[in-house]
Amino acid sequence: MSRSLEKSERLHRVIWDLWVYHGMGVQQIANHINSTNELKSEFGEVSQQGVYYHVVKIRDELENTVNEDALDSYVGEFIRAKEGLDSDIEAVDKLIQSEKSQELPNSETLIKLMRLKHEIKVDRFKLLQDVELPIRVKKLKREREKMIGTMPIAKLEIKDGVSEQGNAEDSSISDN
Repeated sequence: MSRSLEKSERLHRVIWDLWVYHGMGVQQIANHINSTNELKSEFGEVSQQGVYYHVVKIRDELENTVNEDALDSYVGEFIRAKEGLDSDIEAVDKLIQSEKSQELPNSETLIKLMRLKHEIKVDRFKLLQDVELPIRVKKLKREREKMIGTMPIAKLEIKDGVSEQGNAEDSSISDN
């Protein structure tokens, strides 16, 4: 069963948000859409291959459209997500301190809270890898393209299949 163009575009936007802003992988996106009643009723069952198709299109779109404004937007999103994770770490720290301050702290609860804090820190690091690094690389590629575009290109004149500098192989053969 194929989707209408409008539904396909809406699905594309949903996948865009989940992939770009939430850092979900193809499998996670497919599972999320298939497990969310609202999304599943709107789009039907989605396959990993269907999600992958959209992710490839999103990568192409980003590659072709990333400019300084888009970079600023992505960096802004990254900073908001990072600040959210930082506040989560702070909240878990408060819970850890609260548990430690009790007369009989529950060691199992403390261990679970410390694991949660560690997982949030790992998520924060993944966010850095998944969002900031590719954006940085794209920005550097753009700067390189601009720099290469301003560099003069050397021209060689070719006469009778040999450049003006001569053909090194031919001249060494004739010396023998």
